[in-house]
Amino acid sequence: GDYEKSEERLNKLVAMKPNLAGPKLKLLMLSCITGQDRLGVNNALLAEQFKTVRWDSISVSVLNNLLRGIKRKPCPVLTIDGLVAMVDALLENPWYQRHNTAMSLLYVLRARIHEHLGESYAQAENLKEAFQWRRNWHVAVEESRVWASLGEYENALDAINRAKTSYYIKLRSHSFHFESTELDDWEEVLINLSNS
Repeated sequence: GDYEKSEERLNKLVAMKPNLAGPKLKLLMLSCITGQDRLGVNNALLAEQFKTVRWDSISVSVLNNLLRGIKRKPCPVLTIDGLVAMVDALLENPWYQRHNTAMSLLYVLRARIHEHLGESYAQAENLKEAFQWRRNWHVAVEESRVWASLGEYENALDAINRAKTSYYIKLRSHSFHFESTELDDWEEVLINLSNS
């Protein structure tokens, strides 16, 4: 009942806006939930289409939901490699490259995928790239923690310094309030670890 109505609505949306990734990804998510292919397009072809789609505001959040879903339960129509190919296609897409926040979130998503696969170096590198697109101090702190877990204390210190710079810029704009002692404490821990 409800799945069929959702599928019908999404198919209409895909037909009306074939140049958007979001509606196709929602159909893919519906396919994962129901265990039935409701999109009729394999992962590689979908990824190829995503290289030229126009930017839309929902695609990144749907991709995140798809990752959370396949981490819990395999999806018969989506592989982790397929998800990576879709994310990579959007990262290559000029329409997405015009949106720093979307690019940053896509790199954070790639970091989550690498974390799921146990690829910590790639996770840290993708977090670093995410920070380059949007200077979110939380991302740099997360990157610092990944580097520290790998024993890469110089990289961890570099990331924490970027986090502090980003934090103080926000603080000066009065749009953000947070006790910076947490950042200072973490930096001190990293300095001690790098000297030991």
